[in-house]
Amino acid sequence: MNFKTFTTIACGVSVVAAALSGCAEDSTTTPASTNNAANNNTTASASTTGSSSTTGGPTATVSGVTTNTVSGVTSNTVSGVTTNTVGGTTTGTTGGVTVTSAAVTTAAVTSAAVTTATTGGTTGGGATCMAPPATGASPVIDDLEDGNDTILPNEGRKGYWYQFHDAAVAGVQTSSPVSGVPGTGGVFSSTATGYTSYAGFGVSLNANDSTGMDCDYNASVHTGVQFDITTDVAMSFQVAMAATATDSAHFEYVVAAGTSGTVQVPFAMLMQPDWTQLPPVTFNAATIQKLQWQSPNGANYTVTIDNVAFY
Repeated sequence: MNFKTFTTIACGVSVVAAALSGCAEDSTTTPASTNNAANNNTTASASTTGSSSTTGGPTATVSGVTTNTVSGVTSNTVSGVTTNTVGGTTTGTTGGVTVTSAAVTTAAVTSAAVTTATTGGTTGGGATCMAPPATGASPVIDDLEDGNDTILPNEGRKGYWYQFHDAAVAGVQTSSPVSGVPGTGGVFSSTATGYTSYAGFGVSLNANDSTGMDCDYNASVHTGVQFDITTDVAMSFQVAMAATATDSAHFEYVVAAGTSGTVQVPFAMLMQPDWTQLPPVTFNAATIQKLQWQSPNGANYTVTIDNVAFY
């Protein structure tokens, strides 16, 4: 079992057929499969193994990835696939097929005849965050029927369930399924007692197993997120992005205490907490990294989640 540390903070939101409720602050300790770091958004560094270059730029080799910088142009070569980044635009080329997109951080070329550009991947380790943008064809993120902590691979998504809490407090939190703890009954279940600041759980959508980081997932084709929930306390549903990671002021929506049923949360209803220290951030459904549920102010909770999906 791998344990990661998360930092998250939650505040007011609301719910379908439920009243708006208070605020929650959340920092996190989480058992995650390999990479459920809530706010671990640092970029892996490449160690230079040579100083040779053909046109004046340094050459670095990391895990088989060769990076050359020439007059401001960065070129990465992985297994015969070359990606060039200039001014925020990435071009991927192989076998004469080229794709260019200003929104793409990693270009994945699957064959000489097929070129696919995907949002999400970054870092010197190569193209490891390869979830393509959602198309709407398979909106279910996880129905929990398989009893493991990995989400369904629909539309190329890859992610894991995890829990988090204030490690400085001697509380007790149990969740399943998380890394090393299989699930039962086809739901995600979690309980927490004794925490006074934050405790909760979540799921990543585009996990990078090589770096332990979460990458952006493009869900802009969808209107929002829905899930079945039973909760005895108000829970802050949060959508985390890299832009909100600095102080964990994630966009949120509060599910009222006593809610039992399906909750639909439109992206348009999500708001950042008013205590954030960040400059104003615009919600962007194309850069979602994680979904989280957090107990406001660390209140004891008993919660079950099921049938998490976009809509």
